[in-house]
Amino acid sequence: MERESHVIRQAGCLRYLRDHRGVSIIALIIIMAVLGSLGYVFSAMIATKQYSMGMAAPSQQAFYIANSGIEYGIRYASERGWTGAALNGLDGTAVNLGRGQFTLDYDQPADTLSSAGQVAASQREVALENFTPFVSAIKCLELVDKIDPPPISGIPPCTSVTPGPRPHPVPGPVPVPVPGPGPVPVPIPHPSSKYDVRFYIRNTCSSQPTITLTQFQATWNGGGKLKKISFDGSLKFNGNYNSGNTWSAFNRGGNSQDVSTCYGAQYRGVEVLVRFNGILAGNTTFVFLFRDTNGAVYTFKFG
Repeated sequence: MERESHVIRQAGCLRYLRDHRGVSIIALIIIMAVLGSLGYVFSAMIATKQYSMGMAAPSQQAFYIANSGIEYGIRYASERGWTGAALNGLDGTAVNLGRGQFTLDYDQPADTLSSAGQVAASQREVALENFTPFVSAIKCLELVDKIDPPPISGIPPCTSVTPGPRPHPVPGPVPVPVPGPGPVPVPIPHPSSKYDVRFYIRNTCSSQPTITLTQFQATWNGGGKLKKISFDGSLKFNGNYNSGNTWSAFNRGGNSQDVSTCYGAQYRGVEVLVRFNGILAGNTTFVFLFRDTNGAVYTFKFG
C-alpha cells in the first residue's frame, strides 16, 4: 500500500527569512529606525506648527488693532472738525486697546495716516492714503427735547455711580416739539417781566467726553437785550448783549461750561437758559452759537 506524501512549501520570502535569520533581524532594525525617524519628524513638525501659531496670533491681533487706529483717527479728527495742518494733531496719539495699543502718525505732505498696532513683541502697520476726504465734520453737541434723553448709539455705557449735578428749576418756557429740526422754545413772561428761552443740549462724541464752551453769539428778530445765560442753573454770562453782536466770552462761573457725555451713571442733557429783558413775540426766531476751547462752533436754531 502506497502512501502519498504531501509537502507544504512556504512562500519564497518566508522561506528565505527562515533560512537567513540574521537578515530578518537587520530588516526589523531598519524598519524600526525608519518609523522612529518619521515619529521624530512628525513631532518636530507639530511643535513648530504650534509655535508658529502662537506667534501668528499676536501678529493678527496687532493687525486688527492697527485697523482700529485708522478708524479712531477718522472719528477723532471728524469730531474736532480738523482740516489741513490741524490734522498734525493726530501725530503721536497712542491708545491702549485690549492687550495692545495703536499709535498714529499723520504725514501732511503725503496726506497719509499711519497706524502702528502692537501686541507683545508683534507689530503691524496700516496706512490710509488720501486721508482728508475721509474726515467730515461731526458736531458733538445736539439738541434734545428732555433732560434725560436715551443712550447714544456707539457710546460706551456710563458706569460711574456718582450722580452728576441736576439742573435747578427756573421759571421759563419749555420747548414745544413741532415738525422740523429740533424743538422751538416759546417765550413766556417771567414774573420779573423778563423773558426766558430754555433748551437742552448734550454731548454725543466718544473721543471728546467733555467739551468746554467759552464763548457765545446770538441773533434774534426782535428787540431787547440778552442779559444772562445759565447752564444747569449756573450763571455763565451776565451783561448786555445785542442781537448780532460779535463773539462774547462767558464772564461768570469760571468763564466756561463743560458739557460731558456722562453725568454720573447717566447720559444727560444740559439745560441752557437764556434770559432777555425785552418783550419777545411768539414768532421770534433765535440763533445761538457756542464756541469751545478747540475753536469748534455749535449752532442751534429755533423758530
